[in-house]
Amino acid sequence: MKKSLILAVSAALAAAPLLLKAEPRERRSEAQDFRAQRRAETQAHYEQQRSENRAFQESLKDKTPEEKQAAVQAHRETQHRENTAFAAEQTEKRRVFLTQSLAANTQLTDAQKADLIAFHENQWKENEATRESRYQESVAFFQKIAADNSLTQEQKKAAIKAHRDEAKAAARAHLEQQKAENKAKRDSLKQP
Repeated sequence: MKKSLILAVSAALAAAPLLLKAEPRERRSEAQDFRAQRRAETQAHYEQQRSENRAFQESLKDKTPEEKQAAVQAHRETQHRENTAFAAEQTEKRRVFLTQSLAANTQLTDAQKADLIAFHENQWKENEATRESRYQESVAFFQKIAADNSLTQEQKKAAIKAHRDEAKAAARAHLEQQKAENKAKRDSLKQP
């Protein structure tokens, strides 16, 4: 879930350079390189976490169920902190790139540039709040499932899968909403 959310946020925020009009070919190439670098960093971050998760799963083999549950919760918290720090770092890189790109843009007015910055700042804050909200919902869900002794292991796995599928769908919907907002913003800038 965290991966899809961060990837969705990254994709939405990476669209920011597409709003720029100055020097389309040069700027577009720069923007493409910037987005490719963000994608590569995101992939590397999650590959590192997958590797850590595999090692973590191996370390759980000799533990009691209570120890496993405590270890899983601690591991989940650690990864959440890592993901939050990573997302903040990526957002800051996008903020710097957007500011530099707009500074070099001679076709937009200062008011339009300020509007774009405010628009993206709002999206970034919304993404941060959405990410934290979804994380808290997931933590509450997992705690509820873990505490429910009336469910079999298969039922718990099915409930977790359904929860993850819902979270992925919500992340996709959020991304699509931001894509639509970005397109509307681009279109408003194209009109004289």
